[in-house]
Amino acid sequence: MSARTGFAALLFPDGASRRAIDETLADWREERARAASVHGRLRVEVQGCLSILRVVLGQTAREMTAATSWRVFGWTVVFTVIAASLNPFSWAYAASVTAGVPIGETLRLRGLLILNSLALAFMLVSAAGVGQKSRQPGPALAGVTLSFLFMLLVAGWLVPATNHLLRIELSTLNLEAPARAYLSARAGAGNDLPLHELLPKAIVERNTAFGAQWIVSERLVLMLAAPAGVLLGMAVRRRLDGRTSWRIAQSAGAAALILAAIAGSYLWPLLSRFVPWTIAVRLERLNVVSWLGLACACAAVFVLVRSSNAEPRATAPGAKA
Repeated sequence: MSARTGFAALLFPDGASRRAIDETLADWREERARAASVHGRLRVEVQGCLSILRVVLGQTAREMTAATSWRVFGWTVVFTVIAASLNPFSWAYAASVTAGVPIGETLRLRGLLILNSLALAFMLVSAAGVGQKSRQPGPALAGVTLSFLFMLLVAGWLVPATNHLLRIELSTLNLEAPARAYLSARAGAGNDLPLHELLPKAIVERNTAFGAQWIVSERLVLMLAAPAGVLLGMAVRRRLDGRTSWRIAQSAGAAALILAAIAGSYLWPLLSRFVPWTIAVRLERLNVVSWLGLACACAAVFVLVRSSNAEPRATAPGAKA
């Protein structure tokens, strides 16, 4: 199927919204064919884009008021907190740095490290589609919107606040050199600045490695990666639903997001050979590896929605719904 048809099926799963977008696209094509001048074609394109935007905003508003959207989002947040709490790296680092530290300080430090892991955990849980049911299309536009807003709050303000508290913990605890270096990396170099304070620094910054521009770029990737993960997970589950068990399809959505990030890290060393050195340095200061991972995730969504056999089949014999 075409990419346009595939994206329409992914974003507008119910019949009424699909008919609305199909009729809008049909009217757009008809008006474009009748346009006789450059001015007329330009007017048709603008009107067509506005019509599509109206349909998208209307569908988003309906999904945002639906109980299903908030149920899925609520379960996503719950499992995000659970996943962040079970993050073995945070627990291992906390255990290694708090030997001989009072229990209150230990619990506070572990809590801060859990909050610090929310962004990564939310992306993976969103891609897994926790809270969604087999063969029941989830609210795609509401999921994309809520995931972006949640990640904006987490990456823009919550994580910087926890980094600031980690910096305070670093100054009060008597830690060994490796532990102090780890916490400094988590809390230093502007990572504790909220987004509204970080943006002015990034605008005026010049030629600083891993400075404010790098941090802003990293947070922007996180904000966009969460909606991309939602769409990638939905595309993967839509392709696998009926071919394998629903739990495997959910796990495959999260795995696909991880593989996209890994692909971006391997892709940049290959591409950097063909990029002038000065441009490559500039791109690395803007966190190009993370952007390539995001691009790989978007490319995977594009490929999946174009697949001719992307429609879910009947449940396979022996497969669990």
